[in-house]
Amino acid sequence: MIAIETRLNRRLLCVAGASDLSLLHATLTVRGKIGPKTVPPESRVLGAVMDAGRVDWSLEIAGLTARGGTMHDEYLRWGNGARIDVGDAVRLRIVDIEPDEADRPDGASPLAASIDGESEKRLYEAAKEAYFRLRATYEPEFGQATV
Repeated sequence: MIAIETRLNRRLLCVAGASDLSLLHATLTVRGKIGPKTVPPESRVLGAVMDAGRVDWSLEIAGLTARGGTMHDEYLRWGNGARIDVGDAVRLRIVDIEPDEADRPDGASPLAASIDGESEKRLYEAAKEAYFRLRATYEPEFGQATV
């Protein structure tokens, strides 16, 4: 079975994998005032994060199950609570292991509930902003639109 071995500063964080996964990913995200010339966007989605020059870090190692039949699928998470900062080294290695060699997930959410109301609202706002920004390109009959 395929798994992702994740190390943070050479320390083993987790071996993420499960025998019923259809998707497995590791995402390192840095958002906020990353560069000295960064200006908070007009988008409320990122603008709120960038207040007072804040930088948010996240490392997400997660997967989606594909159990079939009447079994309920879940969104699984490993390595929760990993603190990341400038100078840290994150190493990902793809490994082929036996199912019992993987770490148990730190958390699981029913697939239908994996997007909470606040996340859903942020996705909606980001999609709306992108739509109005790109509208004139793909729907020229509307001309340049503003939000």
